[in-house]
Parts: sequence; structure tokens; C-alpha cells
Amino acid sequence: MKKRREVTLDQNLGYLLSRTASLLDLMFQRTINEKGYSVTVHQWRIMQKLYDSNGLSQVELGTLLDKNGPNITRILDIMEKNDLICRNTDPKDRRKFVIHLTAKGREMKEKIAPLSRSSREKAFKNISQRDLKKFRDLLNLICANMA
Repeated sequence: MKKRREVTLDQNLGYLLSRTASLLDLMFQRTINEKGYSVTVHQWRIMQKLYDSNGLSQVELGTLLDKNGPNITRILDIMEKNDLICRNTDPKDRRKFVIHLTAKGREMKEKIAPLSRSSREKAFKNISQRDLKKFRDLLNLICANMA
């Protein structure tokens, strides 16, 4: 029987995905900071979700962004303090809040969107659109396999 060779850390897909995601976040955060915006990558993701689907609940946002309750609450508290979002009682269920982008939040999202695009372009230079699509498809398949 042939002995299986151990996968080194640099060949481990989980490690490579995690490292890549961290580096993408770090590069984008530096870009945001260099432009003088006091928004985190996590806040940016919330702004993106609310921009596309304004009026999500805190639980829905946490689920969509893979953030647990305390983390999403902490991020939303800061965003509300900075007037990027507002929380309103859900008219259908007074125990829940729905989250909306404020005018300032929408404006900030629109200012940061080009920075997001330029960060992605920098990270994905020398990679064809076809290869990026295939990579996205493979990542989605991996996620579906684990669901």
C-alpha cells in the first residue's frame, strides 16, 4: 500500500484560502485608511448588503456575513454611532430591529466602492476573467458541499 504524502501548510487549501482572504482584507483596509475614511472592511460589507437589500434584520446580516450575534451587534453599534446606519423596530415583529443605511451611509458606500474595485483589480491582475469565474464556481461548489 502506497503511503500518502502529508500536505505542507503552503499546499493546504484551507490555509491558502484563509491567508488570501486575510491579505485581501488587509490590502483593502489600507486603501480605505489611506483615503482617510474611518470605515472597517466589516462595516463596508454591511454597507454593501444594506445598499442592495436595505431593511435587513440584525440576524439576517449576521447570517449573510457569517458573523455571530455579539460581533454583528458591536459593528452595528459603531456604525450607528457614526450615523452610517439606523435601527428601526420591525413593524411586523416589535422584538426585532431592521437596519437601514442612512444618507451618510449611502454616500460613504458610494465613495468607497471605487476603492473596492481598484483593490480587486490589483489583487487579480494577470488572472483572466475566465479563470476568476472558474475559481468563484469552485469556491461556491466547496461551500455547497459543506452546507
